Amino acid sequence: MMKSRPRRSRPSAVSPAARQLQQGLRVLSQILHHQVPADAALSQHFHKEQSDAHSRNWCIEHIYGFLREGQGIDLLQRHPALLKTLWVHYLLRHQQISEGLHRHQVDEEFKDTVIPAGSLPAWLEMQVEEQYDDGAENLIKASTRAAEMDLRVNAAKGVSREAVLKQLELQHILAAPTPWSPWGIRLNKHLPINRNALFENGTLEVQDEGSQVVALLANAQSGQTVIDFCAGAGGKTLVLGSQMQSRGRLVAMDVNERRLNNLRPRLKRAGLDNVQTVLLKDEQDPYLSRWQAKADLLLIDAPCSGTGTLRRNPDLKWRLTPESLERLQATQQRILAAASQLVKSGGEMVYATCSLLASENQQQVQAFIDAHPEFSLVPVQSRLQQLGIKLKTTSPWLQLLPSQHGCDGLFVAILRKN
Repeated sequence: MMKSRPRRSRPSAVSPAARQLQQGLRVLSQILHHQVPADAALSQHFHKEQSDAHSRNWCIEHIYGFLREGQGIDLLQRHPALLKTLWVHYLLRHQQISEGLHRHQVDEEFKDTVIPAGSLPAWLEMQVEEQYDDGAENLIKASTRAAEMDLRVNAAKGVSREAVLKQLELQHILAAPTPWSPWGIRLNKHLPINRNALFENGTLEVQDEGSQVVALLANAQSGQTVIDFCAGAGGKTLVLGSQMQSRGRLVAMDVNERRLNNLRPRLKRAGLDNVQTVLLKDEQDPYLSRWQAKADLLLIDAPCSGTGTLRRNPDLKWRLTPESLERLQATQQRILAAASQLVKSGGEMVYATCSLLASENQQQVQAFIDAHPEFSLVPVQSRLQQLGIKLKTTSPWLQLLPSQHGCDGLFVAILRKN
């Protein structure tokens, strides 16, 4: 007589909410514990995990939502193991999990932890409040909201913004002109615009309106020698090239080879053929001696805290510390001192950051002028009027804010070499 085999117990099914909770926790761990940028961590996750469009959208929305809200940001630096509890509390607040699942998932060690509601690290919030006074609360709130999708019309293609808006309307894409940049278009929602024919043929580029304004204020001219010293992936380089109408010499320099490589297909798509890319070792690279006193225009889009882009890059605030801010400020000082030597007599240097902090902006510019009296400020208001950009500033420089201007927080100052 054959004995019956004992039945194997089936593993209990994992609910969709529990699965999403665990997947999100893995992504957040990559971002916050392993210092992987949010977009890269999500890309790696989707490459490994087979998921439908709904699951992908859920993950993107709530990972970025958690990072923007920032609740418990100071606690996490002291207790890295608290991440799971913070994530579970976020999902409960947004009704993404049940109370029962919430109780089951919160670690016993942290079950009675009170999570403060602040969205910035305390030291950074204090600096913002001291600098912006009554406007600080609105600025901090604006920095927790998702940014809209801005596009830039490529003037080098000889097409007007109005014509592009009509083409988008024919495609049933809701869009409107941006209020400040004469080349800007704002969509009513995020779309995969990189698959649109207007993007593929170089008519449109994705670029925040604030970044467009900064590059326009540089006011590059045809026939000039122009250097974009910290070109990165080249968003502002493309604007300079459009202003120059591909006539003159435009040099895009950076220390990051990957970013410069990413710029090359963008240049081709934009139809710009007067751009040279140069990989630097650092701001003291001997190659720079070839360009000493040669530039009519030098743009320094300096490495910075990125506090003006927290709507788009909320993971930055989870990594920023007072010590890393000090290191960035020292880098900015070195770049200003080294790059300014490339400007010819009568030429201009434009210093820009995507920071909200005076220590990276106004204070850096003033310290540079004090040490280099051959440079003087060009009032930004006169340049705004010259270009027909309807922004107002009573300062010699311009600070854009998401709470006031609806774009990223950027700073720009124009200096002329006497």
